[in-house]
Amino acid sequence: MHEGGISTPFIASWPGLIKQTNTLHRQRAHLIDLLPTVVDICESAYPETFNGHQIHPVEGKSLLPTFQGRYRETHDAIYCEHEGNKATKVGG
Repeated sequence: MHEGGISTPFIASWPGLIKQTNTLHRQRAHLIDLLPTVVDICESAYPETFNGHQIHPVEGKSLLPTFQGRYRETHDAIYCEHEGNKATKVGG
């Protein structure tokens, strides 16, 4: 992983929602946070079932508080694997 996959910048732009510009946030996030962010922004709810089948619950955490300049609850740990290379990020 060599920090390339677990320490990657994320640039977000959402006119009318993200009012801060040229701002750096160091809050930890993960790709799994994108779905709950969109669900949160759309003021929707993620379903528990679809066509009578149980759906796995969302594991990510919304980035909306970060977009609004507030602190958000982050992950205790993040785990990654790519082509047999594995990494765990815990704490700062």
